[in-house]
Amino acid sequence: MSKKSLFKLSVIAVLPLLLGLSGGTPSSPSYRFAMDAAPYLEAVPGWMVQNSLAKAAESASIKPASLQEDVSYFDLVGRAISLSRAAAGDIATGEKPAPPSPELPSLEAHVEALKPHVESSIQQQIVGALVQAGLGRSIDGAKFVFPPVIFRFQSPPYLLVVSPRDKIQEIATVLLRPDMTLAQAEQLENTIYQQGYSALVIPIGGLGVYPSMVPESSDIQWTLRTVAHEWSHQFFALRPLGWKYAFGDEEDNRMVDINETAADIVGREIGDEVFHEYYQRPGEPPPAASPRDDTFRKEMRDIRTKVDALLAQGKVDEAESFMESSREQLARQGYMIRKLNQAYFAFYGSYSDQISLGGAQGDDVGNRLHALRAQSASLGDFIWKVSSIGSYADLRRLTSSHLVPVFGSGSLYGLGQLGLGRPTRLGYNVRKS
Repeated sequence: MSKKSLFKLSVIAVLPLLLGLSGGTPSSPSYRFAMDAAPYLEAVPGWMVQNSLAKAAESASIKPASLQEDVSYFDLVGRAISLSRAAAGDIATGEKPAPPSPELPSLEAHVEALKPHVESSIQQQIVGALVQAGLGRSIDGAKFVFPPVIFRFQSPPYLLVVSPRDKIQEIATVLLRPDMTLAQAEQLENTIYQQGYSALVIPIGGLGVYPSMVPESSDIQWTLRTVAHEWSHQFFALRPLGWKYAFGDEEDNRMVDINETAADIVGREIGDEVFHEYYQRPGEPPPAASPRDDTFRKEMRDIRTKVDALLAQGKVDEAESFMESSREQLARQGYMIRKLNQAYFAFYGSYSDQISLGGAQGDDVGNRLHALRAQSASLGDFIWKVSSIGSYADLRRLTSSHLVPVFGSGSLYGLGQLGLGRPTRLGYNVRKS
């Protein structure tokens, strides 16, 4: 076996331990709320160990899928997802389950047979783009990236997010089993609300453990962005940006915003590069933000601004009533959100490169990181710069003379694909859906 193969196998086997397997201590906020959610807790460390070892073995035995097989896989996944979602209902929107389709088992079997080969193919494609971006390292003349890019197509857990009621701040996150029902989620949220906190159980669009969990999707471009995004978090976890968030100031959520927005920039740029090289049809124009996306961003920005103002005045009940009436208004426009509360904004507001939920703080972080990317010689240069950031003050120093207002210029994501990765005090990175 070559030195490169031995090195890769060693990293895949031990990196889950370096990226964090802790579920929190009894003194941590997450531990307290995990006790409330005890019947529904998801055990991720065992999955990490099992799949990291399996991935290490697959790296020497699984043949990557062909490009035609990749495309066929995503078509099959699209059909399977449509049928399975109808049968399961939707915890995000509250949609009720429908009778299962007899076609679903055969579709799922076909998807499972292709899955490891498509994973291997996409991993190679992402590695190639990262090497081109200047992040490659050499062993015996062969290029690789560290940490190695590995992921599983896997339905990620649900996430419990907890915020105070009198301000928007994520104080706890707890991973929950993906088979949790809507009724169980609402009961847990109500239990925590009765303790004086805002809570929300949400589906997530990925989990940045090692290997990463990436949900199956019919959208190839979104999948590529997600894989690259989660790799970014794994890279950051071994640098000051990841360290300072995981072990730094609990009160400074700007480090979450920096981590998330930087990973979004990297994930989008790498994912799009792979999509354009392998999957985009000749002459096909790139996707553009739809007017509905722009409308949604504007309305959510206005709602967040009003909520921040009410909470600053101590008008908690008024803020919550306003959020509920706003949710109902959005539903009448076709934007389905099951629950809009402080926990919703606390979680989604960290993704300031994607959507206007982060308020003034999110705008500032998004603007500064776009400015840093613009002044960087390459994406690799940007990744090294941003990964060295250990505080918001570091970001200000790097961008003080280059800041321009670029936030709000639009997103290439549709409303159904607004998902990114999140490092948490659990030691994991979760991606919103």
